[in-house]
Amino acid sequence: MSIVQGHDSGLRYACQATSPLRRMLEAGAWPPDPAQLTIIKQNTKVSSGFLRIGETGQLFFKRFPVRAWRARLQRWRGQDRAASNWRISLWLRAQRVAIPHPHAVIWSDDSSWFITDALDNAATLQDAVATAGPAGASAALCHQAVAEVSRMHDAGVVHGDLKWGNLLVVGDRVMISDLDSARRVRSVGPRAAAPDLARFLVSGLEQGLDQSWAHDTLARYTTARRLKPTKLIGPVRRRVRHISRTHQRRYQRPPVALTRPHRSAP
Repeated sequence: MSIVQGHDSGLRYACQATSPLRRMLEAGAWPPDPAQLTIIKQNTKVSSGFLRIGETGQLFFKRFPVRAWRARLQRWRGQDRAASNWRISLWLRAQRVAIPHPHAVIWSDDSSWFITDALDNAATLQDAVATAGPAGASAALCHQAVAEVSRMHDAGVVHGDLKWGNLLVVGDRVMISDLDSARRVRSVGPRAAAPDLARFLVSGLEQGLDQSWAHDTLARYTTARRLKPTKLIGPVRRRVRHISRTHQRRYQRPPVALTRPHRSAP
């Protein structure tokens, strides 16, 4: 990927050379006109939505508002969320992990922006499985999701919030999104992988999938990454229990658990 960078009048950016944003940024036409933005989520920490480019094109944006002094401190410490999204996205794309194509990271005095492809007609894995129909179609989506998670972990990245709402289905492809909590680690072993896998399993179990599905998911993951299942099952089971208790308390969700695998008779 070819990246262009610029710095002028309080605006700093790194942008894909082929992105339609490049012309706007080089012309200093930032931030965009509010009429170009369709906001779908907004709170004190982040706003996100769609940025219209030209007459028909659009991109997805995340904007992280911050006071000027805090922005400078975060960048100095390497804690800027937009920059973290950008770095991890570039790394995962290079490792051929399915994520939305990153376009740019942009810094101004009061906010930072992270821009990616807008995935038109994408469904969350949760919605896609609910409407997939035959069990085989649901299983195929889950298998593809596990394959992408395995590739992400092989690349040394843990997601940090791997619920099904952050896995997007575009056509017949599953993509990993929302890397706000993602981080790179030296090696994703069983303990580092457990929180991601547990959150993934809780999403499926709360949706009504059974223990056979859960254990098949772990088996596929350990096979793909050549890990010992016995090293993974304990940490994942404990995390599933913790997440489920939190969901029961906060969202009144049904309790779920990961049972011990059945042992074959001697």
